[in-house]
Amino acid sequence: MERPSSRNRRVGLRLFEGWAARSRSKRRRNQVFFPAESELGQGETIDLASVWQCLADGRDRVIGKFFTQQRCGLLLARRPKVGLVQDACLLGRRRVVVESVLRGVSQNCLAIDLNLSPSTVALEARAGLEWLGSDGRPSRVHPMLMLAAGVAWRPAAPVPALEHACGRAESRLVSMPRPDLCLRASMPPAQREVVALLVEGLSHAEIAVQRRTARRTVANQLCASFRALQCSGRSELIYRLFELGGWVHASSARAA
Repeated sequence: MERPSSRNRRVGLRLFEGWAARSRSKRRRNQVFFPAESELGQGETIDLASVWQCLADGRDRVIGKFFTQQRCGLLLARRPKVGLVQDACLLGRRRVVVESVLRGVSQNCLAIDLNLSPSTVALEARAGLEWLGSDGRPSRVHPMLMLAAGVAWRPAAPVPALEHACGRAESRLVSMPRPDLCLRASMPPAQREVVALLVEGLSHAEIAVQRRTARRTVANQLCASFRALQCSGRSELIYRLFELGGWVHASSARAA
């Protein structure tokens, strides 16, 4: 599926349009009505900690995600009930691993803390993220999912998260400001765009293709951004942006 263009996001929904089109073809009365970007700043305020609780307890599941120039968000749907308790929610070791990974804790550090092999931690993290409806790779996890787990564990300030009507039964659309908005006055445009694409979950190679530049150029721009923000890696970068936004406590991503 085509990724949203960073230069032309009049709607900013290409990650979402394919799913919506399939939904319309199957059941037109249950199609998703996605609000325009100008309407995404309007909606009912929600608590992100409660969003994470619904996901972890098995009440909701992620079925879509989106990024626009100003906001990012998730489409959540009610999860069908199952018979076994262990299939209905995140439990035990897997929940600890998933929550820690979403808070930015290194998988190697987590393996040491839990006395597990790194491969076991990686398998638990992938299985747990896929169960939530997310991409199983931590490098592609949506920032809103990371922040929801972070504020549920150690909140700092209320996040301006909103819930929007989407026209689909048993579903809801939640959004928040993009975490990289705080960089627009403090970082060169090229670095800002590369950081924005990394926040969206693109790999170095995908960023290079989207920007029509070399992978080495992308790597150099990201290294300069990491130095400026005093972080290393995507998870630390996103949590550093959360800290700058005042949404999580400083160093919460590194606290176990």
